[in-house]
Order: sequence, then structure tokens, then C-alpha cells
Amino acid sequence: FPEPLLKEEAAVLMPLAYRRVAELFVYFYRQADRTAPRVTLAAPLGNSAASLEASASDEVSGVDRFGYEFEYRIQEGDSWSAWRVVPSSGGRAAAFDGVPGELYSFRATAVDAAGNRAWSAPREWRAGKSGAYAGL
Repeated sequence: FPEPLLKEEAAVLMPLAYRRVAELFVYFYRQADRTAPRVTLAAPLGNSAASLEASASDEVSGVDRFGYEFEYRIQEGDSWSAWRVVPSSGGRAAAFDGVPGELYSFRATAVDAAGNRAWSAPREWRAGKSGAYAGL
């Protein structure tokens, strides 16, 4: 085969091969790893803005470093609101601007390479002007 033709064929076939290998990798881990990762959310830090940081581990397939998501809810009298997503970059950390005096509950989720998802235990934080009370 002439070299220009081989380069042209490689330009078409290599992306397909990469995609197929990635699909096989996910398939393998989904067969081998049926357990969710362990997820931990550190106590929120900050005054009127909370700094959130999570970590996760999975012995079989590992954790996707961009597979984290954070959620919050607000205490409304004796009950809590529904969970809402904290906008973040998808990494292990996020920032949250709170309303002074409001009590919030946060949780984090992580996904392993096999697609298993788990949530951390919730952590509470009260937004304040001059201080925050974490871990209430």
C-alpha cells in the first residue's frame, strides 16, 4: 500500500480503535467491579461561602477524578428542602455561597470507572457573616 493511503486509513481507523478499547475497558470493569466507591465529604469551611472538598476510593476500578458532584439542601423549619446540585467544575472541590443564618446540608457523590455511584454522609453548615458553624 502506498504511504499516503496508509496514513489516510490510519486517520480514519485509529479513532475507532481508541473508542472500542475504551468501551472494552468500561465493559471489563463493569463485570469485575460491582461495588460502589467509598465517598467522604470534609466538613464545610468558610463564613458566608462554604468550601467543599470530597475524596473517594475504590479498590477495583478506581475513581474518576472528574466524576464528583455536590448537592445541598436548606433547612425549612423542622424539615429539609429537596436536594439541589451545587454548580462546580466537576472536580473534587466546589464553592457555595450561602445566605447568612441559613442552615445547609451538603453531600458529595463519586463514580468509579465501572459506573458505580455512591454518596457521602451529609455534612451541615450554617452560613454567617462573621463565622460559620460546621458539623452541627
